[in-house]
Amino acid sequence: MSDRFCPQCGAKSTGDAKFCSECGTPVSASANKSAKPGGKSTAPKSGMRDLIIVVGVLAIVAVGYFLIVDRPEPPSPQPQQQAAQQPMQNIDPHAEENLSMAMLDSLPKDYNSLIQTAYHYHDMGSQTRNTQNFAIAAEIYRRALAIDSSDPNVRVDYGAVLHGMGLPQRSLEEFGKVLKTLPRHGVANFNMGIVHHDVGNSDSAKIYFNRYLEYEPNGPASQAARDFLKELGG
Repeated sequence: MSDRFCPQCGAKSTGDAKFCSECGTPVSASANKSAKPGGKSTAPKSGMRDLIIVVGVLAIVAVGYFLIVDRPEPPSPQPQQQAAQQPMQNIDPHAEENLSMAMLDSLPKDYNSLIQTAYHYHDMGSQTRNTQNFAIAAEIYRRALAIDSSDPNVRVDYGAVLHGMGLPQRSLEEFGKVLKTLPRHGVANFNMGIVHHDVGNSDSAKIYFNRYLEYEPNGPASQAARDFLKELGG
């Protein structure tokens, strides 16, 4: 099997890996035609979306707990934005080769449209547990974060889809960035607990679930946090 390299960061991919182990970018035969070792794709970076509690979608543990915080009503798209999003409507979410750089290049360029498109694929991934939808959402979130990284909730959602793609370490890194500046961010703490729980880090999971309950004792995920702590014995 010939070597494949990530079109985003240039890292070498081994075996038949579908996603880059370094940055989470989908790795496909079509995307690797132009990728070179140590090189970077010319595709713009991305990332983004409102606030979704990460669900334990890894096959390791079928947690299935999922919380969506109310989102603001999106502005009505302008005609040119509708046209820009049209190619996305034809995507078969179950066909991996559809996640090509050509398709990603057809994404809208403005921040608000990127966010709304990321919401769509994030929600589809949460409903179907399909990693393809999570991968599309991750790429869109990354691009939006490259435009404006000021919203911590968007980075939390980016971490959630990375977890959905089966990249728990990358997910923890994104949640950690939020907690570094906002240690009392409830959803980031709860999500940290979920990921640690799913990968078997029980002690760390208990720490973050307890922090969530300390900061949001009556929050939307408070009962779930208590249930996890009961299961973990702490």
